[in-house]
Amino acid sequence: MVTLLTGANEFLISAERQRIVDEFLNDNDVFGLERLDAEELDASRLRDALLQLPFLVNKKLVVIKNVFSNKGIQEALCHLLGQVPDEIDVLFIDPKSDKRTKLYKQLASAKQVQECVNLRPQELVSWTVDYATKLGGSITQSDSSYMIDRIGPEQMQLARELEKLAVFGAITKDLIDTHTEQALRGTVFDLLDKTFSGKTDESLKLYDQLLSNKTDPSEILALIGWQLHVFSLVKYAGPGAPADVAKLTGVHPFVVGKALNIVRTMSLENVKLAVAKALDADIMIKTKPVDSVDVVRVLLLELASI
Repeated sequence: MVTLLTGANEFLISAERQRIVDEFLNDNDVFGLERLDAEELDASRLRDALLQLPFLVNKKLVVIKNVFSNKGIQEALCHLLGQVPDEIDVLFIDPKSDKRTKLYKQLASAKQVQECVNLRPQELVSWTVDYATKLGGSITQSDSSYMIDRIGPEQMQLARELEKLAVFGAITKDLIDTHTEQALRGTVFDLLDKTFSGKTDESLKLYDQLLSNKTDPSEILALIGWQLHVFSLVKYAGPGAPADVAKLTGVHPFVVGKALNIVRTMSLENVKLAVAKALDADIMIKTKPVDSVDVVRVLLLELASI
């Protein structure tokens, strides 16, 4: 058996890798498990791993990570995979597989690729509820949505936070507020949400809070640029369900869903104007002796006037 685990959802990749390893160890000796890193691997060592069984071992599992970071290993694998004996299973781990390569196409044509994609928004909410229960805690769907908004949609990060909070039993909004930190990306989204909603005073107050927390204005501007990039992708994608737009743009479905709430009230020209103003602010900070705090503040006022 040869399998490639890849995709944007590193939590699912990690969980599936552990499942495969645990399943192997339940029935086989630990001496049959071999873990390798393609970045530190040569063709000779690879050949030995894939074609030879250890002494007195009847079954072997070879786990190789970062396969697509080493072109020489990719080329060797294309020749070796057809020679791997039935007694040896091979598991490749690489979230950033290159679909243009001969190796990926060879694995895909043999149906040996398992794509671990990000969950859709409602799936993520349901997973959060289920995972909290599995850990011995509990969380409502509304508090799950709040937690995702606050921390971000990355499943691995959510899992780590749930593991920390589950010891308290019921995971409430107050507990989330006191025991987690809002991701800066989420805070900047709130900043733009208030800005484009005409809540200028609240927007500037949130900006001042970020500054009081020693957040660099240039970092805030970079995330404003990233959010506006997402808004542009979503706007150009046209109408559609978040999952469909996410598939078209490559943006996480949860992020798409939040962006849709803003861009549906904006014209394409206004989105372009917002991007242009953010670009002007970035160029100004990088090329002129200006106060970056004031430049970003002025940008927020300009965006609010769009």
